[in-house]
Amino acid sequence: MRMSKQLKSYYKQLNAILDEVWRQAGALGYDEHELARRSGLCYQTVARLESRWTEFPRLRTVILLCQAVGLELVAVELQQKARKKAS
Repeated sequence: MRMSKQLKSYYKQLNAILDEVWRQAGALGYDEHELARRSGLCYQTVARLESRWTEFPRLRTVILLCQAVGLELVAVELQQKARKKAS
């Protein structure tokens, strides 16, 4: 499957967010089962994401995991350089 640069960047960012979720979960003492319970996701989903078996997580899944560990996902304005390129 060929992906555009923009789509690759999107998934890279989602995976970076998941890295932070795993760090926060570890700091809170949550294992995969606890993270699944707190997020409302099934254990298999959490385990596949943590092992990177699932390469392309859905945004909603990432949001639920963030909420489960007390993180807030916030949209921010693109950097000025990126905005100029789009013009």
